[in-house]
Amino acid sequence: MIIEFMKKNQNHIETQIDINDLFIDHFLSGEATETEVKIFKQWLQKPDNQIYFNKYKQFWNVTHGLQVTPEEINIAFSQYKRYIETHPVKSLKSKRIILLIKYAAIFVIIISISYFLLDTQITIHKNIEYAYNDPSLTKSKDILLKKADGNIINLKDTSLQLQEIDGTILHKQQDKAIQYINNKKQKTENIIYNTISIPAGERFYLTLSDGTKIWLNGESSLRYPVNFTTEKRIVTLTGQAYFEVSKDEEHPFIVITQNMNIEVIGTSFDVNSYPDSELNTMTLVTGKVKVTTPYKQIIASPNDQIYYNTNTYKTGSQKVNALSEVLWKDGILSLKDLPFEQVLQKLQRWYGYTFINKTTISDNELFNGKFDQEDIDTVMETLALSINIQYSIKNDTIIIH
Repeated sequence: MIIEFMKKNQNHIETQIDINDLFIDHFLSGEATETEVKIFKQWLQKPDNQIYFNKYKQFWNVTHGLQVTPEEINIAFSQYKRYIETHPVKSLKSKRIILLIKYAAIFVIIISISYFLLDTQITIHKNIEYAYNDPSLTKSKDILLKKADGNIINLKDTSLQLQEIDGTILHKQQDKAIQYINNKKQKTENIIYNTISIPAGERFYLTLSDGTKIWLNGESSLRYPVNFTTEKRIVTLTGQAYFEVSKDEEHPFIVITQNMNIEVIGTSFDVNSYPDSELNTMTLVTGKVKVTTPYKQIIASPNDQIYYNTNTYKTGSQKVNALSEVLWKDGILSLKDLPFEQVLQKLQRWYGYTFINKTTISDNELFNGKFDQEDIDTVMETLALSINIQYSIKNDTIIIH
């Protein structure tokens, strides 16, 4: 019904969305259609609407179990209530009051039980320092390691054994591999973090101090403790990585991305969380993991792929061939049912070239392929023959006609 109405009078629908908190509730619950999401995003372009939505969403998250502390609940409730009182809208005032009463009742219930349910709440970690916020790392074309003291090391040039201030030894195993060796005799009170950043065209392998093995794809960054000293082993990821987690039932391993938390004890899985990707995914190879997105929590089994759509805010699960999804860690680039622009995006990340697409290839055309250690010239020749294109390479740029 709403889709037909929007086709007839889009401006009127924007007004309805503007004054309808029930629609926002519908949207945040992940029940909105693609058309509704599109109209809603247009509404969000107005600064006042964006401010109101953020206030509403903050309290909505609390009342739907997405926060964990009574302090956060109290703050969110107070801010939402104060905003409604200071920003009245005539046509909406009664509806907002009804919703406020509804959520105030939920608020009382949550306050009453939150102390007993802290471990079962869905938590998306906030205020986490992500590597992609550090331009000193992400703008470089080298494989860089940022130590706890702020020093940045080019791992391509470094062949020496390094040591952190807590005694943890960083040993460079190969040209593109490092290993952390825990010094159990020397302890520090504060957690010491390192951040590693991998540019486009490169892959890297590291072993953490607990024995966990991680393969990092191009344009990826990982922030991690050099030595795990707390109850949970927490790392933050931007980009794509494959994890083989060392089993430790008393210390769960948690991977935090911008839109997902993945909690495991000991297992192997792939996380794909590039900032410019529409879909963020977790693909489980072995074991069992708990995946938390902003609005849902899923327990995954082998060959499950959990996804979060950053455009529609929807979370879902699908069955895949997990081993095919992680071929990249063995140097194999696999392309499956991708439109041409996404093919170029993967090639850009894999080889470190910038692509300029001047073709008129439709997004409806899907492409498949697999490249095993081929250089960029071989790949481009294969593409040219397969789909009848022409290309030119100048420095680090490839123009396709």
